[in-house]
Amino acid sequence: MGSFPWPGFLTFLGLACLLLLIGAAIVVVVILVAQRNRKRESDPPVPPRPAVPPGQAQPPSVAPSMPTSRTCSACGTVNELANNFCEQCGSPLS
Repeated sequence: MGSFPWPGFLTFLGLACLLLLIGAAIVVVVILVAQRNRKRESDPPVPPRPAVPPGQAQPPSVAPSMPTSRTCSACGTVNELANNFCEQCGSPLS
């Protein structure tokens, strides 16, 4: 019963197998991290928060809106803004 004739060769194979296992573990970790990052990128974006919380009144706008018509002071007819005289009675619009 003698000793095995190639102990150096078996040590080399053992080291090669160990390095192969470490390399495979690194590849698995890299793949898992890449999948995790891809999943984060595909998540839907978070919608912006509303300026006014639900249930509260909307604050008045900063700039008042421009009038689109004028009412005749004599007869009460609503006239277009471009008119200088009332369409109904002909009175000057102010």
